Amino acid sequence: MTDDYNIELNKTVVKRLLGEVFNGRNLDLLPEILTSDFVLNPLAAFPPEKEHGPEGMRRLYEGFFVGIPDVKAETLTMVAEGNTVMVYDRFGGTHDGQLGPFAPTGKQLFWNVMHLYRIRNGKIAEDNVLVDALGLMRQVGAISD
Repeated sequence: MTDDYNIELNKTVVKRLLGEVFNGRNLDLLPEILTSDFVLNPLAAFPPEKEHGPEGMRRLYEGFFVGIPDVKAETLTMVAEGNTVMVYDRFGGTHDGQLGPFAPTGKQLFWNVMHLYRIRNGKIAEDNVLVDALGLMRQVGAISD
């Protein structure tokens, strides 16, 4: 059995991404956690484009930290099989800065996300992510209820 199929190690690397990197704001760990050819495949309108490699994720995370300085991720469910880890999580924080095209609202924003991570050689190689973009757009006033 290869490391790719060590379910507990695969879950641990995902927990590190969400806990140490995102919630802990330790972006310098990204090259340790993501493969150099990592790809983020957005399956919804936010983020609007693929990101590649640790530097692409650094830019994406930095954008969240500017727009929502106190943003945190909370893992609600994590399931793993083979080289795949599925995470259902909730993000939230205060929209105090520019978030992409959205001016600050000062509102508390919350949105749910589903990630389907693929692990290769102990690192995350791919994240297929589905964001509650509609809910997020409503909260920032981009669309009405």
